[in-house]
Amino acid sequence: MRNNRLIKRLCLLACAVVCCNAATAQIGSILYGESEAPTIRGRVVDSLTREPLPAAVVSVVTSQDGSTTSYVRNYPVDTKGRFEFECQNQLRKRMEVVVLGYKPKTVYLASDGKSHDLGDIRLAQSTEKIDEVVVKARLQMYKMKGDTIVYMPRAVKTLKDDGMLEILRQMPGVEVTEQGRVTILGQQVERTYVNQKLLFGEDPTVALKQLDAKEVASIQAYDEVDEEDAVKRGRNARKRKVLNVVTFKKFNESISAEGVVGAGTDFRPDTDGTRPARYLVSGQAGYYSEKLQASASGQGDNLPMSGVFALPNKTRRQSSADISVSGKAGKYHNYSADYRYSNLSSNDLANTLADYFPTSYFTSQHSADTTRRENRNNSHAISLRYGYYAKKGSISTSLHTQLTDNNSVSQMRQHFDRDGAFLSSTDRNSLNSDKYRFLEWVVRGNTQTKRGNSFSILFQTNLSDSKSDGLNLQRQTGETATSQLEQNVHASNPIKDFSGTLSYNLNLNKNSSLAFDTGLQHTNNPRRKLYTDLPTGEQDMARSEDAVDKSTTWKAGATYNLNREHDNFSANVDYALVERMYDDRKLGEKNNRTSHFVTGRINYSHSKPKGNFQISASNNYNQVQPELLSSRINDSNPMSLTTGNAALRDPKNYNLTLSGRLMYGESSFELGLQAGIMDDPIVNRIAYYEQATRLPEYDDFLVPAGATLTRPENGAAHIAATSSLRYKTRIKPLRCLLVVQGIYAYSNPQQVINDLSGRMQVQHGDLSIELASNFSRAFRLKLENTARVEWQRGLGVSSNEFSDLLNTSIQWDVFGNLYITAEYAAAFRHNSFLDTGTDSRHLLNVSIGCRILKERGRILFNAYDLLNSQSAVSYSQNIQFTSGSWSHIGSNYFTFTFQYKINNR
Repeated sequence: MRNNRLIKRLCLLACAVVCCNAATAQIGSILYGESEAPTIRGRVVDSLTREPLPAAVVSVVTSQDGSTTSYVRNYPVDTKGRFEFECQNQLRKRMEVVVLGYKPKTVYLASDGKSHDLGDIRLAQSTEKIDEVVVKARLQMYKMKGDTIVYMPRAVKTLKDDGMLEILRQMPGVEVTEQGRVTILGQQVERTYVNQKLLFGEDPTVALKQLDAKEVASIQAYDEVDEEDAVKRGRNARKRKVLNVVTFKKFNESISAEGVVGAGTDFRPDTDGTRPARYLVSGQAGYYSEKLQASASGQGDNLPMSGVFALPNKTRRQSSADISVSGKAGKYHNYSADYRYSNLSSNDLANTLADYFPTSYFTSQHSADTTRRENRNNSHAISLRYGYYAKKGSISTSLHTQLTDNNSVSQMRQHFDRDGAFLSSTDRNSLNSDKYRFLEWVVRGNTQTKRGNSFSILFQTNLSDSKSDGLNLQRQTGETATSQLEQNVHASNPIKDFSGTLSYNLNLNKNSSLAFDTGLQHTNNPRRKLYTDLPTGEQDMARSEDAVDKSTTWKAGATYNLNREHDNFSANVDYALVERMYDDRKLGEKNNRTSHFVTGRINYSHSKPKGNFQISASNNYNQVQPELLSSRINDSNPMSLTTGNAALRDPKNYNLTLSGRLMYGESSFELGLQAGIMDDPIVNRIAYYEQATRLPEYDDFLVPAGATLTRPENGAAHIAATSSLRYKTRIKPLRCLLVVQGIYAYSNPQQVINDLSGRMQVQHGDLSIELASNFSRAFRLKLENTARVEWQRGLGVSSNEFSDLLNTSIQWDVFGNLYITAEYAAAFRHNSFLDTGTDSRHLLNVSIGCRILKERGRILFNAYDLLNSQSAVSYSQNIQFTSGSWSHIGSNYFTFTFQYKINNR
């Protein structure tokens, strides 16, 4: 009974609750038009990266028509940028979303009394200048999105005329070369997309050079599968590093053009009292789309300097042109064609001094050379390529040809003495013409079988022909006699190389593969050099050469690859059988050699988006050059004879490499260690003859008294090790980027002084510091300093050398359209071996420019090498002697330049 009463009471209570809920729902339906209070939900994200913005503030402003009264209520968002709130009345409402560094956004809410999901509310980054301290605290240089690194351009400052490469230069873990090549944590970028489209072709540097920094919204770096290797190895295909540049303005094609013209003169007059005129002309135009890329460029100038710290020539005229077309034909076909032309003309004067160390035979030996050269060089190159890439097969072929003509005239005067006594002098005039022709054809093919394995084939042929014709007039004066020697030089050297490789790739499972390959290579290299005495018509047998160098190489090997999500392991072993024959028809000598080599390589790498580690070990061999095998004595300079050695062995190398790279916050670290052993390297032993001596092993050749004979031979093995460290970080208080790199290298090679052999301890340490500071978007300062210390010990010789190179540059937008750029370079060198002590040089280049014509045009006044008031001197040293060269022809000049550039996306 009690249980029944309890059940009845519970049922009555439930009915009461249901009735109350129904009444409440009916009231809500009357007030709001639905059974529940309507809600507004959504998510606040970045418009470019789609990343959530947890710092957003959502404000709802309620106002009544005809009244100035408004009510504001703020709602927070969670860590994923999401928000949700109830809408309690049907009055007019608007929602304002605000995030520091982004443009605020206003959303007018519907007054229909219903719930709404607004989805993603995308906020664009603000272009207005706000408090820089607060911006730096919020903006990140990069973000991680899965395995993709997203670089944020707004986190760094760029100047008005900066290109996209300046953004990447300031990012951690990124290196940018002067040619525009980009590496990210040691991996070179192989392809650049723009808004996920290959608008600028296969060359990754084109897009990076064409795009301006102000056009870039974000830069994404990630790995993608190489489509050609995917045919060969399927899901085990290698991955390449690519960039995807997201731009503010979406475009499907780009048209660009630029023209530069300048003229000026030297500051100082020439030896004849005239001021040499300077000029420069250049231009480029390009059309880029996803299906077609076409560009043309050309330039010409007679500026004597080719770099910030380059030694000038008396006269230097150069010109070049480049035409390139590439694109896609259909879904699977792509092609490219390129033509390049270059011309260089130079006239310079050089002096060289050499002092030999004291030996047991003489106290001192001195030589002085003065050489005047004129050179003319023309080169034409054509490259063609076609590729077909489908899912189950690919084939590609390329053709490259080059034609080069070189004509030179030189005058040389040499003076030679030993222990203060005159030994000989030489006057030589030469006129030479060289022609070089080269042709290369390559065919590659891959095809997959039904089981996912693949066959690959590679065929390559190189055909080249070089011819040299010349007339050398030489007059040599000795202690007792003067001779007149006229020689005619003719050389023809056609080379024919053929090689073919067949590979089979076996996919063991989804993570590993095993590849087998075999190939044959044949080289036929005739070597013809004829030296004729014009008065007698006889050939100089000691210098003339008529020989054939043939080699046939058969290779077979296997490669194992294991790929996981972040790990890769590969092991390779190759066997090579080399049959080589060198037939010297002049001397009637043949040298047949059969060599066997086994080479291998093991490599392991662990890679993640923010860091990687790699270790590898390998061995290799180097074939001896044919000219080192010939037993002929070269008597072109009777006092300094050279010969070959038929008993030379091929040197071998063994290497171990360790490297690691890591990004941490706004910093990056790179460590590297490389160690190696060279077995049986080739060294030169020098024999000195106090008296005239006949050599039976060289056809009883009579060596003059005081002459030296250099003969190559195999030396003892030596070790070499190099360690490196690179650190890149941003220093916020100074608003600058700091890059520090250090290198230390050690080796103990065998050296030879005359007949004395021994070990040398050779060490050097390099320390380079780069500091780049963008104080604002109108001023930049860069400092680069590289210092080297080198030590050499052994064989009674001890030396040390210190050198330092400083480069400083500034860029300053003075009044928006007026700007100044300046570069200062200083070099310092001191060597304990040199009697001249310290060698130093300073250069200063300054440019003042004005932007005109809607900032598409510029007028510049350029002044180069303002501090060049003395001759440039350079020295070199090795274990045997020291030498110095100088150029007394300096050049500082100025030019007026006009530049106009258009860019239509």
